[in-house]
Amino acid sequence: MRRLSIVTAIAVVAIVTGCATAEGYRQRLDLMAGTHSDQLQVDWGPPDRVSPLSNGNEMWVYTKTQVHHSGNSYSQVATGSYQEHYTDKHGKKKTRTVTTYEPVWVPPETWETQCETRFVIGPDQKVISSGFEGPDCVAEEAKPRSSGRDDGR
Repeated sequence: MRRLSIVTAIAVVAIVTGCATAEGYRQRLDLMAGTHSDQLQVDWGPPDRVSPLSNGNEMWVYTKTQVHHSGNSYSQVATGSYQEHYTDKHGKKKTRTVTTYEPVWVPPETWETQCETRFVIGPDQKVISSGFEGPDCVAEEAKPRSSGRDDGR
């Protein structure tokens, strides 16, 4: 039951965020290549961790954690159904299925999801490459660039 509610909540987040995808996040990070580390800090803030690499580069790591909440409310659960016979306004006899519901308490639930983003910074203090991991690493995909040509002939 817990896994189902987490999956449902993640699906809701995906719907709410629209076209936010991991591919969109990768596209945004690719745009950071060549950016000076000073600008990276202006845009992202100070890194959570900095690790020296054996070739003289540094790896800057940023971690974003989101706390999600669900439940703490009542949900309607179908408890059964029965056939109901009635006469419509034209005098025809009809049957319909009526479903009965019962309120069920859904206890509060809290969980966290993360996105870890890594930038490799070269000796010239510029971003060489980037990578990421986690379900919260999403952004809107970049719009395809127009060629400037109108093919509407």
